[in-house]
Amino acid sequence: MQTPTTQLFELEKQALERWNFLRMIEESYFKQRSRINWLKEGDQNTTYFYRIVQTRLSYNMIRSFILASGLIWLLFFQSGSIWVAWFIEEVLQGSLSNLWTTPPNRRFSWQINKLLKLSPLIYQCIKMRVSNGLTCRFWMDNWSSLGSIRQFLQLGESSSLGIPDVATLASLQTNGAWQLPPARSEAQVQIHAVLTMINLNDGEDYYEWEIEGQTTTRYSIGQVYDQLRTQLPPVLWHQIVWNKGGVPR
Repeated sequence: MQTPTTQLFELEKQALERWNFLRMIEESYFKQRSRINWLKEGDQNTTYFYRIVQTRLSYNMIRSFILASGLIWLLFFQSGSIWVAWFIEEVLQGSLSNLWTTPPNRRFSWQINKLLKLSPLIYQCIKMRVSNGLTCRFWMDNWSSLGSIRQFLQLGESSSLGIPDVATLASLQTNGAWQLPPARSEAQVQIHAVLTMINLNDGEDYYEWEIEGQTTTRYSIGQVYDQLRTQLPPVLWHQIVWNKGGVPR
């Protein structure tokens, strides 16, 4: 104030007291409302709210596949990268197949642990194409239509049917014949049948990015989103809620 007076001082004091009074009422109102909703009346969020949360969670998960610099894509499809060479040697102990079994570790950075945690989701999209079988791990890689062999057989981590954990397909074949333990279940019979259709050759094993049976040389967030999100039948009013971009109005 350029010309302070006793009257103006009293008016300012009253205004400040009034403002503090209203501020306390507002804080008390919101605090009390929160307590009522969450502690006494329980969760009052709608089904639509939870669907949106699940959608956002799926989107964040999909974005995590490429992280900040596309590290996962580099790992499998840019083998000439210095970072890829370092990651395979230092984190995966010399084999890219170890990505599926290497757990997060405190000595790794946050970004590396994030990548390792995503490996179960990455697995279904990374297909190993078998040629000579020298780098394709029988237990670890996604080399057959059956997916993970260990999960298909419903085996624990300690059970391996006499086949070493690091066994490659090439190590299981001698003179063109597959050297496997006798099949004792229908699931093992299916694995034997799949192997009979594989003919090892002189080419090198390689990875491909595959979604719903289609291979691609580029990463598409839309394709991965459709692959991972929960599929529900459309309702009659879906066009009212969702626009063409898939974002709720």
